[in-house]
Amino acid sequence: MIEIKKANLEDAQILADIHVASKCLAETGLVSDAYLQSLTVEDYVDKWQEWLGLDKSRTDIAYCEGNPAGFISYGPIRTRLPSDRGMIPQYAGEVYALYVHPDYLRKGIGRHLLLSARKDMAENKMKSFLLWVLKNNDRAVKFYLAQGGEKVGKKQVEIGGKMVFESAVGWRE
Repeated sequence: MIEIKKANLEDAQILADIHVASKCLAETGLVSDAYLQSLTVEDYVDKWQEWLGLDKSRTDIAYCEGNPAGFISYGPIRTRLPSDRGMIPQYAGEVYALYVHPDYLRKGIGRHLLLSARKDMAENKMKSFLLWVLKNNDRAVKFYLAQGGEKVGKKQVEIGGKMVFESAVGWRE
C-alpha cells in the first residue's frame, strides 16, 4: 500500500536519505563520479530544511507499507523553456524533483507521486507543467514519456564540473 503525505521541516532527514541514495544511483555514469562521491546526507538535510521553507512549493513523501520510499517537490514554474524569443511561458507548474529510493524502484511509487502532484497542481491552476531530467537518464526519460509527458526542450547545464544536457518533459492540460 502506498500512502502520500505532505512533508514538513521534521522530514528533512527522510528527504535527504532518499535524495542522496537515488541521485547516486540515477546519475552514475551521467555526471562525474567525484561529484556523486561528494554528496552527503548531512548537506542535503540542510538543503531540505531550506527548501521546505520556500513559499509556493510543496513536497510530498510516498510511504510504502509505512516506510519512506520516494518524494516529489513541485510548484509554480521556475525554469522556463529557452527559445530565440526569450522564455516561453507555456507551462504553469514545474516538478522540481522526483526521486524514488533504490529499494523501492518499479513498485509504482514514482507514478503515484506524479499523479498526486498533477492533481494538486491542477487544483491550484497549474494544469500544464514540466520537469527537467538528465537527457541520458534513459530509465527516467522513458518513465516520464510513459506517464504522458512529451519532450519539449533541452538545455546544457554544469553538474559537478561536467557539462551535461537536460531534457524538458512537459504535460499540457
